[in-house]
Amino acid sequence: MSTPSLTAGFESLQTRVQEPAFQEAAASSRQQAGILRLANDGCRQIISYLDYDSLQEARTVCKIFCLEIIEMLHIQHAKAATGDVQAQYVNARIYLSSQQGSIQKIGMILMRLSAMGALQQEGIKDLALYHKLSDFFINLEGHSPQNRQIAFHLASEGARQGYAWGQTNLGVCYEKGIGVEVDEEVAARLYGLAAAQGDARAQARLENLIT
Repeated sequence: MSTPSLTAGFESLQTRVQEPAFQEAAASSRQQAGILRLANDGCRQIISYLDYDSLQEARTVCKIFCLEIIEMLHIQHAKAATGDVQAQYVNARIYLSSQQGSIQKIGMILMRLSAMGALQQEGIKDLALYHKLSDFFINLEGHSPQNRQIAFHLASEGARQGYAWGQTNLGVCYEKGIGVEVDEEVAARLYGLAAAQGDARAQARLENLIT
């Protein structure tokens, strides 16, 4: 009787890695035991796809896969400690995916560090990261004063550089009073600039603002 390939087993494990329980264990690179316990569960899934003769191979490959994840986390933590804004952002996303409030708070601190590090750079060094940070802070619920200022400054720099996402996010700041006083005329003007570049979100917000 034929069985699905090892690749199919890994697809199952990779799906498991995205689950909150695995992410919580991965949130701290010190929690290797927790990761490996979850890896053993993943091994059982992989083993179900293989002939019995391949049992040891499945366990070995699964362990290597999980140890690679641990090594990646070690590298990210080390980079974050040296002020690498990209690594801080990656770590922040990991912590924020946790179901535990205390871990999420650490993630929020790292996200602020990443944003402030990006703002201290001259110009926009990493466009994709800057865009992600700007969207993250604009979409936060229950803005704190510090988060409002970060959102405003990230959007301002993006708009100053002429990026549609920056113009749209800055428009949101002026429309909602995030880090600045409400000014719907300025918001409409910014939405118009972004819409002219084909930004659908800006077009929708502009239409909503003027109706």
